[in-house]
Amino acid sequence: KERDHPRSMLSLSRNPFMLFMITQVFTREKKLPENRGTLFERFVDFLLEKRESLDKESAKALKEGLAELGYKMQREGEGTSFSIEQVSNHLSEKQLYMAKSANLLTGQEKIRFSHQLLQEYHAAKRLDHEMQNKIPASHFFTPENWWQASGWEETAILLAGLYSKDTSPVMEWLRDAQPELTARCILESGAYTPNETIQALESRWQKRLTDLA
Repeated sequence: KERDHPRSMLSLSRNPFMLFMITQVFTREKKLPENRGTLFERFVDFLLEKRESLDKESAKALKEGLAELGYKMQREGEGTSFSIEQVSNHLSEKQLYMAKSANLLTGQEKIRFSHQLLQEYHAAKRLDHEMQNKIPASHFFTPENWWQASGWEETAILLAGLYSKDTSPVMEWLRDAQPELTARCILESGAYTPNETIQALESRWQKRLTDLA
């Protein structure tokens, strides 16, 4: 079951970089995080603060720059790479060097994240900022075609994973703009959603499902 589940930790380990991430976090904490979102969060913290020995202020500034970069890349589409000039809008030369030293970014003329999921994780961190600043989810999932893929699906699922103890804030943000993705976050994020939140979604969605107008 774990092997065949597309979002399990085990499926991540097929990729050598992801396997390295899992083993580093497990070696440090003696257990695996609850889901992919928290796995990436712990791994990035480990790389910057332990392996690269950055102080907390420098690590925080670099993570914020990477979140902006991942967000802008995500808006450009899957598998995006940016020029040095584009990256310089978000990271200083020193920060770019540190991110490449930590193997978070790679490339010379064209810069990209070492793995697509790392890009989406950093975009999720920036998406969290948008959510907390009351930017509606309909900004990313437009009402006229909400059921069509927008490219933000994996990012939203990783965002739900960052709320591993209670996904309710993400569910409430997504529920009207993208009900299908809200359900996927509950099922696939690996994070906990309280029964009260699920019941509130049920009563809200039943009206939509039965309203033919």
